[in-house]
Amino acid sequence: RIYSLYGKFCGAAAGRGRRGEFAMQQRSQKDYGRFCQMLALFAAGNFSLTCRPDDAVYGDGGVNALFRNGTRTLSVASAPNAPLGFDTIEVCARRGARGRPVRFLLIPMAHCLARDKKKTYEHVAGALCRAGCVYDKYVFLDPFDSGGDSGYSYSVRFEAGGRALFYAVLPVSIADMNSFRRIQKLLFECLARTGGGGACAFCGGKTAAAGDAARCRVCGTAVAAAVCGSCGKKFTAAYAAAAGKPYGGAAVGGGGLSDLPDFYAREKKYAFRDIVETSGDGFVCPHCGERVKIES
Repeated sequence: RIYSLYGKFCGAAAGRGRRGEFAMQQRSQKDYGRFCQMLALFAAGNFSLTCRPDDAVYGDGGVNALFRNGTRTLSVASAPNAPLGFDTIEVCARRGARGRPVRFLLIPMAHCLARDKKKTYEHVAGALCRAGCVYDKYVFLDPFDSGGDSGYSYSVRFEAGGRALFYAVLPVSIADMNSFRRIQKLLFECLARTGGGGACAFCGGKTAAAGDAARCRVCGTAVAAAVCGSCGKKFTAAYAAAAGKPYGGAAVGGGGLSDLPDFYAREKKYAFRDIVETSGDGFVCPHCGERVKIES
């Protein structure tokens, strides 16, 4: 489905006949952005959410779709981003008409960056925030898999102008089958952070109390609202129970973790459900880095 949707959009890509390095770079950015749009759209459609025909618009190489399940909604919308000069993708989850929206900005980066990528990511996220593009997380999508020493992460905290911001850097390419699962994990995080409401954010099944968490009776995914004892800030944690060991005591995806770089090993170990870093019998606070124990 991703390839089919991607092909329809790329068939109308502008500037395919132009020559020159700059033109090729612009076309590469546009085509990669469209691929990421299709990936986000496909990932959103794999939750227990429905999208009515009236809630989906595809045109001019862009997407704008709204998915619903009861009071929970998830939108995926692409639009030109003036500060960056190319299209970005906004995903927004909300539960209830008055619920606080959780908004992530997906930034397809088809350009090779300077050697100090971390500095570049922080500069771009900070500049977007100052320009009024304020999000809960800025997600840089990288088609150039750099291997083990990549700086890939689902959450990096930094200060910009006295304000705490978060960004992620993820390998997403048409050659990597896990690219879909990475985008799905981001959307799951958005949905989980809106609150439970008795329904699993991952599959829509009914949840039951399991210590401090609400665990799905169908897929085993558990979501907990935590408060850090050190900094006092709230955050949402999640995990997929494996053989009765909720914090990844056994790999959900099987063995072979020792041969993988840490980023990829953690993805497999926690089955793409750990939306904050885990530590022993609890989680690591994304705000201050202290361990928070959660009863399961």
